[in-house]
Amino acid sequence: MSSSSPTGRVLALGADARMLLPIARSLGRHGIDVDLGWVPEDSPVRRSRHVRRFHGLPPLSRTEEWIQRVAELHAARGYDLVLPATEPVACAMHGHRGRLHALPYHLPSRRSFEIARDKQLTAELAGELQVPVPRTDCARDRVAYEKAVRGCRDGVVVKPLTSIGEATPDSKQFVRRFRSADEALRFAPPLPCLVQEVFGGDGVGIGFLAKKGQILRAMQHVRLHETTGHGSTYRMTERLDADLVEAARRLAAELDYTGVGMFEFRRCPASRDWVLIEANPRFWGSLPLSLAAGVDFPWNLYELLVLDRTEFPQEYRVGVRCRNLLEDVRFTRVAVGGRSAESSPSGWQLNDVSKGGVALDWLRMLAGRDAIDTFAWDDTGPARAEMLEVLRSFGRTLLGRRRDEPSPAVDVLPKETTLA
Repeated sequence: MSSSSPTGRVLALGADARMLLPIARSLGRHGIDVDLGWVPEDSPVRRSRHVRRFHGLPPLSRTEEWIQRVAELHAARGYDLVLPATEPVACAMHGHRGRLHALPYHLPSRRSFEIARDKQLTAELAGELQVPVPRTDCARDRVAYEKAVRGCRDGVVVKPLTSIGEATPDSKQFVRRFRSADEALRFAPPLPCLVQEVFGGDGVGIGFLAKKGQILRAMQHVRLHETTGHGSTYRMTERLDADLVEAARRLAAELDYTGVGMFEFRRCPASRDWVLIEANPRFWGSLPLSLAAGVDFPWNLYELLVLDRTEFPQEYRVGVRCRNLLEDVRFTRVAVGGRSAESSPSGWQLNDVSKGGVALDWLRMLAGRDAIDTFAWDDTGPARAEMLEVLRSFGRTLLGRRRDEPSPAVDVLPKETTLA
């Protein structure tokens, strides 16, 4: 999607600061006018100097209204790109592609998006390409679910086929992990669902930019503090693993993928064995780490789609650590407090990190050795806003009103936003 006369304006849509803030900073630093829509009033993104305008939009459930409003904004502003920055918006726009033809919106192709967002289709494609996946069964009724669960020896992962449905883009279903079959059998999953045997190890992500199936740029990170269903709160860049990159290249090529995305893997530190977990055909929650490491995916996407550039730097800084401050405070509360997985109604369960390990991780930040998602020297407003929320969170704890679940804005759009 190139333009002979770019306007230098982009509209990014979504409610999740994890994606919106790095997109705004990336494009804004390159002189692009960045407008945002659907941003909640209390979001730290509203304090960013890199956003030109915030636009109020109707809820996704009011399809006719939000489509018309976005079309009006494009008619008035002449955007080079309309970017669905988050999963709910991407799913909603995917479901109405035929009605958005007049907009310069970007999504991977219909086939790419359908396969990558559907966990069963992703696993089937991986099998065809000889990319290893965990033992997986699709349970379409309770009997099949119980049979699949009983066949898992090393713990059970229960996944919805898709996290967000096209018909309900403002709600999310979460991945759940159970230590035993007995635990999983006490759970009533949404059906149909996938049942996978737990593959122990670290969560590893390969973020990439591709054109027609060719990966043009890639970066690898490992999750240090990880939550089931909500991604990582603390992560670190690694050197590209040749086997994982080759798997990503095969998948992207078969999907004829164009755009940004991420493939998630699980890797055993001892044996170095690994499996593909899922694909994300969109921007991802750890995007701030990419910018901190020198991989400017949002700007590279603009260069590819608007300026027709296909040559990009391949290097990035390895060993860079970056944390979502507010969510990592919540991670620490749960990890140190020993809260059980079953008590987390939204599926916010943690990887195994010792209390000593968590303490050492925080000492790194206090020593100034870690990056923070919201902090940038040229854009300090979002970090100040987040710090105030951290202080409020501690205050709620002291008053006995603990809030260990992630904020709704992480997962769904606000029901209504107002023009600002």
